[in-house]
Amino acid sequence: FSLSGVNTYTGVTTVFAGTLVVNGSSIDDSGKLVIDGGNVEISGEETVNNLFYGGIQQAAGTYGSETSSATNKDDSRFSGSGILIVSSGSGDDYSTWLAGFTFQPGADTSPSGDADGDALTNRQEYAFGLNPSSGSSVAPITVPLDKGTGQFTYTRRKPSLTGLTYSYQYSTTLSGAWTGFTPASVTSNNGTPVEAVTAGVPGALLANPKLFVRVAAN
Repeated sequence: FSLSGVNTYTGVTTVFAGTLVVNGSSIDDSGKLVIDGGNVEISGEETVNNLFYGGIQQAAGTYGSETSSATNKDDSRFSGSGILIVSSGSGDDYSTWLAGFTFQPGADTSPSGDADGDALTNRQEYAFGLNPSSGSSVAPITVPLDKGTGQFTYTRRKPSLTGLTYSYQYSTTLSGAWTGFTPASVTSNNGTPVEAVTAGVPGALLANPKLFVRVAAN
């Protein structure tokens, strides 16, 4: 797919697979570029105000496959002879989140790291509004699934800050594949920056003798 010509594209542009060719266009602040798979080929200097991949909003800077300065970022997701200029947009929310905690010297605070050694990556703790500097902060489920009401409650950092999406899955055995489902209801207490979300499990699933549910952040 190609975005070409002198145009400004708004809304959300998502790359799932293949290659998005960007040539002479820009993706405006009112939208964002999300890379969930595949690559972006760029020529010239292209601009975007919000860049996400791996569910993490990326810092402002210049991205490309051949950039090398300290403020530029080499990235295998990008190809071509051009560069992608990422402005501050709504800010690098992952860095904003990290700044609220104090870590031990040498702790790995990258999204894939585990700064507090609790077997959850920092990205997972970021997604669910946990504390990445405390090994005891591991459970986003604040109200377990109640089979009578069909509801459970969990915490998450507001998607409007992170750019993440959340999906719901169930299993009846824990030994097989997880299957996605659409909740009967989803409500939020509208907390900021962390909200409590109550999801309702469909009645048909509750009829299973055993039922396990989980929430995935993408």
